[in-house]
Amino acid sequence: MIDGARETALIVRTTSAKVQVIASFVAASFVIGLIFRNVIIFAGIPALIYLGLISFQSQPVGEIRIERMIEKSQLYEEDTSKVRLRTINTGNRSIALVTVEDDVSRELVDDSVSAFSFSLRPGETRDNYYSIKANTFGVFSLGPIRVRCEDAYGLNIARSVVKDYSSVVVLPKTTERLTHFKIRPRKTKPWPNSCV
Repeated sequence: MIDGARETALIVRTTSAKVQVIASFVAASFVIGLIFRNVIIFAGIPALIYLGLISFQSQPVGEIRIERMIEKSQLYEEDTSKVRLRTINTGNRSIALVTVEDDVSRELVDDSVSAFSFSLRPGETRDNYYSIKANTFGVFSLGPIRVRCEDAYGLNIARSVVKDYSSVVVLPKTTERLTHFKIRPRKTKPWPNSCV
């Protein structure tokens, strides 16, 4: 049985710290060049051209949809289950770098990694798998999912948190826990009308 939860993450463009540094350099070199009537005014021209080219590309990084599917949402102690993170690029632009990280409760941590990085073309779907291991009994959750998208130049970076939670119920292995108990009557004695 597969249990699933679906959630959509719409990624919007944010201004990178690199763009802010370059823009402040251009502004500072232009102002200093005007004040001192120096050739430093021309030092900002290549950076100004670069920022102009980037402004033509100043569109959102991308639009993606993320789905989490759990193989088994009810486990016994020491059992494992696979989790699939499906990432779909629903936009019409390629995304150079997508990083998806699922937050796993420490009671369910296995040796596998729950963070993935890859690129997505428009309309492409990427399935990534990791496993969880039931270390102790109880009710635990997976989520939220953290998403980071980046364009090819590394200037437009978008971060989003998909508040999607999936519950995993871990049942105890009762037969192993009760082996040291002896189940027997309090007193052994002959019953009436029984042959001894």
